[in-house]
Amino acid sequence: MERPLLLVCNDDGFNYPGIHALIDVARQIGDVVVCCPAEHQSGMSSAITFVHPLVPKKIVDEPGYTVYTVNGTPTDCVKLAVGELLGDRKPDLTLCGVNHGYNHGTNAIYSGTMGCAFESLIHTIPSIAFSYGKYGKDVDMSACKPEMDKIIRAALEKGLPKGVCLNVNFPPRDDANYPGVKITKSDIGRWVQEFAKRTHPEGFDYYWVVGAYECADNQDDTTDSYWLARGYITVTPCKVDQTAYEAMQQVSQLLT
Repeated sequence: MERPLLLVCNDDGFNYPGIHALIDVARQIGDVVVCCPAEHQSGMSSAITFVHPLVPKKIVDEPGYTVYTVNGTPTDCVKLAVGELLGDRKPDLTLCGVNHGYNHGTNAIYSGTMGCAFESLIHTIPSIAFSYGKYGKDVDMSACKPEMDKIIRAALEKGLPKGVCLNVNFPPRDDANYPGVKITKSDIGRWVQEFAKRTHPEGFDYYWVVGAYECADNQDDTTDSYWLARGYITVTPCKVDQTAYEAMQQVSQLLT
């Protein structure tokens, strides 16, 4: 049987360990095409590029394994891969990440990693986003590889719900003995104390993004934040459709 085609994207770029952990797992399962930003692109959400041409560079070309870097956003990478670089072959699954740092709760709306997953859904390609709760370029993500392998194989064998991607978050561990996997909803929270005001040597003020994520419902045992704090892997089903169906009648009454 033909091996499945797996498209791998991220927002951190090719020089971060997270994407290589994901590539290691993906190459055991199928043929892999990587298309990722040439530079770090965290926080880009679903941004796309209009102001300059996109230039893909093929930096690896091996049987069953190809890597492109692109001078654009994570969403650009998915668009370019699916629309041009892959030719007539459509990916069986898009894998996004592994992001350095959680994409849980409200964080997901800012995430370039989730932007990859959502763009894939727009092209009717199922997708999974993976994130690991630790920053830095020296992070060892080998602990999450066995569970990533299980989740990817399950998605290929059983399929994902139409129009739904998976947002998977891993707490940091030194071994693969996670207590379990929880299917969760997204915590509703916000960033607080978001900026540090500093003074440039030339005398003008500038602001550096810092802040801390504050959970609004961290005692709700149905949320991703609750279970991540207890060491569990969380899987949150997400979709592109943002329509508040439950509010349509009330809005209709408001405007009539």
